Amino acid sequence: MGISHSNKNTVGNLYRSAKDPIPALNKNNAIYRIDCRDCPSTYIGMTTNKLRTRMYGHQTHVNTLEARLAEGYQYTDPEIQQLQEKSALMDHCINHQHRFNIQQPTIVDITYKSQALQVLEMCHIATTSNTVNHRTDTDNLSCAYANLLSTIKNRREERNASSTTNRYRQNTNDLTTQLTQTNPITLTPPTINTPQ
Repeated sequence: MGISHSNKNTVGNLYRSAKDPIPALNKNNAIYRIDCRDCPSTYIGMTTNKLRTRMYGHQTHVNTLEARLAEGYQYTDPEIQQLQEKSALMDHCINHQHRFNIQQPTIVDITYKSQALQVLEMCHIATTSNTVNHRTDTDNLSCAYANLLSTIKNRREERNASSTTNRYRQNTNDLTTQLTQTNPITLTPPTINTPQ
């Protein structure tokens, strides 16, 4: 039996990556989230193109809406209602008169298999509680996935609720501790002068 030596300092370990990281807006095959500026709602979308190209498409629709409103059209006019059919994002913009942070999308998932994008998007829509996406966006999701994702969503909401409650309790305890340490209340009995 022989003993061999191996060096853990390989070229791969010493020089991790010679490439610069790809900026988020230049990534493709991505699932992304855009937050509403006016409420806690979010829009979940997918793109096989660069994220920058998809955001340009969303921004074009919003710019068209703004231009038509500036021309005097009302939200109930057919010219505005046509834009509502473009995406759930536009539907929310028109029905609630809100706007989204299109310049600040967040990538929530990436895959190298573009065939998996639709399933990933449905999973993220199903597990995010405050999406503006239409529930028809998850119609093709298998019942087995739907039940599993519903369980994940419920546990995530319970965990978030309990962490919020724990943070509140901790803040209350911290405040109580600070008050008692900085302003201790000392009660001294009054002195009574008795005549002699």
